[in-house]
Amino acid sequence: MAEALEMRRISPDEWTVHWPHTSESLDRIPQFWADYWTKEFINGAVLSGAWQAWGFGAKVGDINVIVLTQIVEFPANRFLQIPLAFGNHLDRCLPTIEATIERFAVEAKCDICEVIGREGWQKKLGPRFAKYAVVLKARVPKMGVH
Repeated sequence: MAEALEMRRISPDEWTVHWPHTSESLDRIPQFWADYWTKEFINGAVLSGAWQAWGFGAKVGDINVIVLTQIVEFPANRFLQIPLAFGNHLDRCLPTIEATIERFAVEAKCDICEVIGREGWQKKLGPRFAKYAVVLKARVPKMGVH
């Protein structure tokens, strides 16, 4: 029998309790977030409600995976974006994550769900999520005006 998973939206009060451990987890994976956000921004975005935090784990109180979402309004569609997800036992949690995020997207009246992440997500979420863009990056050298 498969192990039951707990899922919950993490309230700002609970986020504050989990933030020290979450901050340490982020320190281990800066390659996935540090080009875009600071830890102060991530923390503040969840506390202010601009981002929603979701916790998934094997039992109450355990959080194995954190998924961060945000709702973005574009002129043509309302998007539920997943800018960051991290943790342990992702494969075990993935079906529950997908069901939870889909339900939230419906309740939030979103038209499209968009996952922003590394290449490995395509394998985990395909064929339901289709690759539609490639993002390339290069660092710009810091130079003074001469």
